[in-house]
Amino acid sequence: MKKLIFVIILMFIGMFTYAQKLEGVGKFIIGETTSDIIKNIEKETGVQHILISKIDLYDDLYEKEYNDIKIYEILIDTTFSCKNSKVFYISEYTISNIKYRNVFLVFNDNLLVEFRCDKSTEIDVLFARKYGRPYIYQKDLTNQESSTLKYDEHIKRFIWKYLNINAISFEKIQVFEGVQRVAVSIFIIYDRNHKYVINDCDIFIGNLENIKIEDI
Repeated sequence: MKKLIFVIILMFIGMFTYAQKLEGVGKFIIGETTSDIIKNIEKETGVQHILISKIDLYDDLYEKEYNDIKIYEILIDTTFSCKNSKVFYISEYTISNIKYRNVFLVFNDNLLVEFRCDKSTEIDVLFARKYGRPYIYQKDLTNQESSTLKYDEHIKRFIWKYLNINAISFEKIQVFEGVQRVAVSIFIIYDRNHKYVINDCDIFIGNLENIKIEDI
């Protein structure tokens, strides 16, 4: 019931909002922001970024708890379409009193082509107020199977579009015998013209939210 009420509120907010050009999140502008922004964030926070591999990042994220901001430059395979790509990870960053957690910044040819972070109600409401009512997609699946377990699955997706820019707020919840588990909870804003960078470079490997955009 709470989720239904939230969706109705989101729709209501969007009804009275004129959609603006969909650009990005705060200072992170898709197609405009360069990787120099990391230097500015380092000066602002007093934290220097660390070079780290994808596997190391996975281990660090899921085995340690952070009490302060961490900035990593993720080393990726620089062959073929990845040769001009860079990825940075910021554990937490606040923009206009909203905390963005587990932020990934994907750059290609030194321009930001994707921003992704954990999904939150605050982000959904912000985008509805600024960009208008999203396209809302919901799906409920019953009696799904995983190994020997059966579960119900609830998928919720909000989508904003403007020219070549997409913003997607996505959540997948699984319920095992009354126990609820958030399988995926993610917010992404990206340039569709560069989605091959994320897919072909396999930036988010293993359990580190390995989700292709078209699957969301």
